[in-house]
Amino acid sequence: MSEKIKVSYTEFKNLIASETKLEQENQELKERIEILEGLYKFKSEEAEKLKRELDNWTLEDHEEEPVF
Repeated sequence: MSEKIKVSYTEFKNLIASETKLEQENQELKERIEILEGLYKFKSEEAEKLKRELDNWTLEDHEEEPVF
């Protein structure tokens, strides 16, 4: 047995408007996440490049004469 729920037209219209707004906000958040993931990937690649470059560097010991 199914029960019927009575909802006024105004309430129904408000629910549809709320759902539409939530869907739009959800899409905007997905786009922001996509942008942030791209930025994270870019920064990670840049950090990896810098790490490889620094790994190729060597430290040299320079014996300096003491300054009196």
